[in-house]
Amino acid sequence: MDLNRIFTRRRKWLAGIATACMLLVVSFQNCSAVGSASSSKSAKLSSENDILGAQALEILSAKCLTCHNPDKPEGGISDITDLNFLLYYRLVIPGQPEISDVIRVIKEGSMPPGGGVSVSDLAALNRWILEGLIDDSGNVAIPDGSATLEPRYSSIKTRIINTKCLGCHSGANLSGGVDLTTYATTVANNIARAGNPGGSRLVTSMERTGNDFMPRNGARIPASDIAIVRQWIQDGAQNN
Repeated sequence: MDLNRIFTRRRKWLAGIATACMLLVVSFQNCSAVGSASSSKSAKLSSENDILGAQALEILSAKCLTCHNPDKPEGGISDITDLNFLLYYRLVIPGQPEISDVIRVIKEGSMPPGGGVSVSDLAALNRWILEGLIDDSGNVAIPDGSATLEPRYSSIKTRIINTKCLGCHSGANLSGGVDLTTYATTVANNIARAGNPGGSRLVTSMERTGNDFMPRNGARIPASDIAIVRQWIQDGAQNN
């Protein structure tokens, strides 16, 4: 028996095992480093989102809470700092500041009354909606609906149009060519004809018999709510 040959083979075999073990260790360390970097990046993103959100809610609180709080729910908005409320009523739409009502009314100059939102504050709100607002709509709790629907555009927009209509009538989703994104588009093309609710498509589409009513594939809007929309249009369909 050639003992030298046996010992040589054994040394080579042990060396191979040692090399494999070293490779596994290095690989594990690399994976750990990648995992750590990934976790660090996620933590950083989460931190940035939190900062953007805190800045945005601070601006909304300072500029809007006076008129949009539980004691004074102007336009049916009972808490402008409640993120669930903002998401549920589509006042902020993650990733889409251009059709988020909070941005729209500030750019139009209608809110807050008399202005007061600086360019930098508007930019901060815009960035929050575009980059920092997480689309967790499936986990958004239904907010307190104690604020009553009023025959005013702002209330109807928040309580009915935003939640029942914009899914099919905004941005690229213009079913039937109907755009309900803004007041101007809502009162155009006989959608809401001032003084004529019976000739307004917004009303007639809700009142259709059978299963052809709007919102499509949704629950029928209560007759009491439609009556409020009718009253708003009858009174002149003002932008209030």
